[in-house]
Amino acid sequence: MTRLGTMLQIGRTFGVRHGLLRLEYGLQRGSGLISRRMRSVQGWESWNLKRIAPNTSPEDFLSVRRQAATLFSR
Repeated sequence: MTRLGTMLQIGRTFGVRHGLLRLEYGLQRGSGLISRRMRSVQGWESWNLKRIAPNTSPEDFLSVRRQAATLFSR
């Protein structure tokens, strides 16, 4: 099936809106735009706690994490 035939089949099956969204995704993926958007930060060291939560100290986060330890453990 040709690309046009594939696009028509997607349009008939899922609707025109989904077909256009799929086309947009394919163009972004093919151009590398998605991979540029999804690049991770340099690591935890690059996160500035004062910018994210200005009125919170690292000790506050640690105490909350220790209280909720059962939620994150196996």
